[in-house]
Amino acid sequence: MHALFRWFSVLCLTAAGAALAQAPDTVFLNGNIISADEKGTAHQVLAIRDGRIAATGTTAAIKRLAGKQTRVRIGAGTGAHRVASYNPFIALRWMLDGKSAGGVALRGADETPTRLEALRMYTSGSAWFAHDEVKRGTLEVGQLADLAVLNRDYLTVPVNEIAALHSLLTMAGGRVVYADGPYKQFE
Repeated sequence: MHALFRWFSVLCLTAAGAALAQAPDTVFLNGNIISADEKGTAHQVLAIRDGRIAATGTTAAIKRLAGKQTRVRIGAGTGAHRVASYNPFIALRWMLDGKSAGGVALRGADETPTRLEALRMYTSGSAWFAHDEVKRGTLEVGQLADLAVLNRDYLTVPVNEIAALHSLLTMAGGRVVYADGPYKQFE
């Protein structure tokens, strides 16, 4: 099946129960999965077993169903452009603090990823959802040279300052597509 799933919106045409006799094969986490039932029910997670929807529900509930052989797929992005910025660092900050624009916490600590988990969701996770994981998503030999040099260290900057991070150098496929500051000469 070659469908493009994104973490922010998956249209689910079939509703499913939350009980599973066996662990799911695949779990898609941290989504906004909208069922086409009369209520337009929304769920955070979709679990698949033997090619069929096995369960929908909250992240915490479905995570408990996962077994040792369950593949957990999580992607992230800035796809809700009508209500959110294209800036990936705003999305990463939201993933890490889970707060609304008004500062209200929207999820608990058990649903908040680490910085590396959030970065993996944004890079390799999203490449998988786009069926592009053999070409991009990680910095490995043979992968496209898609990278950014930031103005500060994403792994150490305070979480509340992540949204202010910006690229000084951005490369796509090995080609410089943006350069600023000390890298301006490479543009």
